[in-house]
Amino acid sequence: MGAVEPLKLHMETPYNTLLETQRWLKEDGVLSAVKAFHLLEFNKALDDLERMEDKLKQVRFSSALGNKLTGHLQRIDHEELIFPCAV
Repeated sequence: MGAVEPLKLHMETPYNTLLETQRWLKEDGVLSAVKAFHLLEFNKALDDLERMEDKLKQVRFSSALGNKLTGHLQRIDHEELIFPCAV
């Protein structure tokens, strides 16, 4: 085969910002799914499904999302909204 030169590939690691997270919520149907559950709840049609409001009270931010939120709040000068999370 002779002398083989290695390929020099450049692969960008995507930077996942809060904007990308918002885009994912909108484009991948997460928000529409939540809206559908609220519609069922409003019309008392959940049957054996759980209320979204109850689930939202139990949700905790992941470390990655917490870091994005912190960075966003620092960038827009709203650091007063940053508070330590109970572990």
